[in-house]
Amino acid sequence: MRKFLIFAVYNFLLITLGVATLYAASTYIEKEMNSLDQSSLLKSSPFEDIIINHVKYTFNTETLSFEVKSLENNSVLNLTLSDSIYGYPVTAIKDKAFYKSNIEYITLGKHIKYIGNNAFKSSINLKELIGFEQIESIGKWAFKDCINLEMDITFKSIQYIGLRAFFNVNKIKSVSIDLNDDSLYQTLVIDKDAFSLPNALSLNTTP
Repeated sequence: MRKFLIFAVYNFLLITLGVATLYAASTYIEKEMNSLDQSSLLKSSPFEDIIINHVKYTFNTETLSFEVKSLENNSVLNLTLSDSIYGYPVTAIKDKAFYKSNIEYITLGKHIKYIGNNAFKSSINLKELIGFEQIESIGKWAFKDCINLEMDITFKSIQYIGLRAFFNVNKIKSVSIDLNDDSLYQTLVIDKDAFSLPNALSLNTTP
């Protein structure tokens, strides 16, 4: 009888210690999972590309933002880009996103800061883009050969305008760089042949 009681107590202690150990382990794992940075989870599980109003957006796992990837319907003439998707801002237009498109009027989402290389190149019907004021960087050849772009352009945040970004865009009425912060003029870069304006027009930079 005594041996049975000792054996029963021994098994009870093993079971109790086992349950306690499992509980401690599960509590630790749950705590660690809750403390994981959300950004690291997103980097391992990025969103798939999504199409909204004929525009394909892709998720950038480095910046945790969406970017305009391409126009999926070339018959679209008037377009407004999304401000955000799933709560994440749309911050950029990727290279060649609107290359040789038939778009005539486009309004940028309020968080877009970057326009990539060749983004609108040879979009010969483009007449107006609303949102230049917020743009910080324009890639090379971004608007090259947009021969019908005819508007006043004002930059408020620009830091870089790439090689021949507006080359052969001769209907622009005026270009004004009036930055929000005077210190930004020290880091402003305008690459070679960024503009090819007629002699009657001037590039106005007012620090």
